[in-house]
Amino acid sequence: MVPWTGAVLILLVSVFRRDQRRRWHDLTTVIGYAVYVMVGTQLHVLLVRTVTRPYDATFLRADALLRFNALAFADAASHHGLLMVVLILAYVSVPAMIGLAWVLEQDCVMRRAVLLGGCSCFLFYAIFPAVGPGHFDWVRQMPEASTPYNCMPSMHLTWSLLIAINARSRWLQAGLWVYAGLIAIATLALREHYLVDLLAAAPYTLAVQWLARRPVPREWLARVNKVERGSPKVQF
Repeated sequence: MVPWTGAVLILLVSVFRRDQRRRWHDLTTVIGYAVYVMVGTQLHVLLVRTVTRPYDATFLRADALLRFNALAFADAASHHGLLMVVLILAYVSVPAMIGLAWVLEQDCVMRRAVLLGGCSCFLFYAIFPAVGPGHFDWVRQMPEASTPYNCMPSMHLTWSLLIAINARSRWLQAGLWVYAGLIAIATLALREHYLVDLLAAAPYTLAVQWLARRPVPREWLARVNKVERGSPKVQF
């Protein structure tokens, strides 16, 4: 249910919008959101069935070269109960935060960036499959059953960075940057990622943002405007 919190939030806010164009943007966003979650789930299943060599041990060694121990960091964080509660809430609320960023500003660049990043990451998941330090059996040197290979790069951090970068109002941007910082800590404390996953997320985020800001072809805009002008007045 957690992945759908963003879509639910967008639909709830859309009920109270009076501007038909903004409600139409909400509807198309939720449709794209739903398609992405369903297709992404199937792609994760496909990766689990086809990957035979995860890179978890390699990533742990890479962290060691950076003088960082992901397992020790997570162990230390686990002794702070209140901190762990905050980090867990931050980690699971990424879909809701994406939905919140959308309903507050309806930024189409942000929407494109979030979708583009979420689609492109599967290529890297296939090239550099890893499940994370908390989902890898270090004794048998194999991942736990049915665990998704979604470490490299960290999309939790990428998405939190993208919504922060694209926020227009200062107060929202400040809050989202703090949230991105919490996500960076949470991914490590909850044993979901290695440090190298977070470092890889930085250039990946910049590349996705650059592509998302590229001008949309005029013929595409014309088609979208035509559809919007002819769209039914949907009542929620």
